Amino acid sequence: MANNLIIGAGAIGTVFAGYLTAARRPLRVAERSECIDAIARQEHLQIDRITGRPPLRVPKPTLTTDSVPREGDTVFICIKHRDLQALMDSWPEHLPGGVTLIPCLNGIGASRELQLRFPGTHIVTLTIMFNAQLLEPLHARVTARPQILLNTDNKHLLGLFGNSGVDVRRADGTAAAWGKLLINLANGICALTNTTFKDLLTQPLLGRCFVALLDEATEILNQAGISFQLPVALPYPVYRLFLLHGGPLPWWVGKLRNNMSAGSYPSMVADLRRGHTTEVRQLNGEITHLAASLGSQAPRNQLIVELIEQRHGQAQHDFLSPSELAALLL
Repeated sequence: MANNLIIGAGAIGTVFAGYLTAARRPLRVAERSECIDAIARQEHLQIDRITGRPPLRVPKPTLTTDSVPREGDTVFICIKHRDLQALMDSWPEHLPGGVTLIPCLNGIGASRELQLRFPGTHIVTLTIMFNAQLLEPLHARVTARPQILLNTDNKHLLGLFGNSGVDVRRADGTAAAWGKLLINLANGICALTNTTFKDLLTQPLLGRCFVALLDEATEILNQAGISFQLPVALPYPVYRLFLLHGGPLPWWVGKLRNNMSAGSYPSMVADLRRGHTTEVRQLNGEITHLAASLGSQAPRNQLIVELIEQRHGQAQHDFLSPSELAALLL
């Protein structure tokens, strides 16, 4: 029987598992053997919501260590990019019929890698438009209104979450995915300075650093003829002025529009604190890679990649101040 498989029980995987369970969809969650015992000890799955609504609490989903898709499975890949290669290597050369792969990773590179590895498999791009944090196994906090974009017209996929509380919208092409990647260029700034989204949108120096990365990235995208659609109802020239001269308004708009909390931060912040390998190469690095393919350069985004990758492998306690980062970047 066709089923839904979530690979990875981190923040996003837990959120998707909770809402799919609330929508009464058949589901199993795959996790590594060294993590499965801690997850299995939980009595239920819970998602805390900052909107004032009570937590979403649902029965614990079926757990497994088998991440190989079965015939007809819809597979939500909710892992870090650093683990994607190992996952693909663990699968057979040809996946069963009727499988749909939905990578839920930051950036746009995962869809490309999966398509190259499994050319006969249906792959749907999913763009996550909210932030979530894992508090403990099967217990996550959603720090913005849960919304996703799916690059498909398949009514079954668009309706998977039913009326559970996830706002699912159809995306046309990759413009929305590129637009979200542009917004995610801020993740490296927050990680290097150990700051929140609120800090980014209210501290002028951080805002200037963000705009500098955006200016460089949008120029490269325009050179490549790649369309992008920002997740804000503003064209980029207006959006950049809003960031630079809007004072606290960008924060308040984000807070009201997405129910964002003051303490929310990108997952890259937590990864860098722990010295984990981050996804900076799939975000800022995607811009530098594209620039190189055009015979151009993206030095500001390249600097973010280098500064973060220098810190991989060692827990961080000393972070850059906004003025220190600005001195390097601007």
